[in-house]
Amino acid sequence: MIWKICKKNTKDRTSGCLKDFITEQLDDTHTREDYKEFFVLAGLLVGLDINATIRKLGALHRARWMAKAIYSIKMELLHDGNETVLNLTGRQLQSIQRFNRFVVNVYIQSWFTSRSAPDAPVNDIHLIQHLKSYDDSDLRNVGLKMMLRHSWYLSPELATLALFSKQVP
Repeated sequence: MIWKICKKNTKDRTSGCLKDFITEQLDDTHTREDYKEFFVLAGLLVGLDINATIRKLGALHRARWMAKAIYSIKMELLHDGNETVLNLTGRQLQSIQRFNRFVVNVYIQSWFTSRSAPDAPVNDIHLIQHLKSYDDSDLRNVGLKMMLRHSWYLSPELATLALFSKQVP
C-alpha cells in the first residue's frame, strides 16, 4: 500500500484519494473485525455510499485508540435525530467532529500503511508532510510535536530499512 498525500476537495472537504483509500481498505481482508468497522464508519463519514448497519457499542479499552475513534464517529453519525439521547452541547459535538476529521483525514492512512518495517521511515515522512499542510493549527502543532517525540527510533541503521521499501524508487 503506497501512501498518497491528497489535496482536499473544497467542494466536499474530503479528497478523492482518501475516499479511494477507504474503498480499497473496505475491499481488503482485515485480521480484526474492528478494523473493518472503522473503515465502514469512516466511509460513511466522508460520504461514501455504503450499505451498513451501525453496530451496538462494545467494550472500550484504554489501550485501543481505535475503539475511541469508532465510538466518536458513531456519536457524530447518530447525533442527528438523537439529540435528546446523546445530550451533547454544541461545543462537545464540535470537538467530536474536529477529532473525527483529524482521525479520518490525517491519521487513518498513516496507521493502516504502517504494517511494514521498511516502510516506517517513509510513512513517517509522509505523515509529517500531511500534518504540515493540515488546516487546523492546534491539531497540526500537537501532531508535529508528537512526531518529534516519536522519531527517536530513526537511527542511521534503522533508516537504511527504507532502502527496502516499495515506496522508495
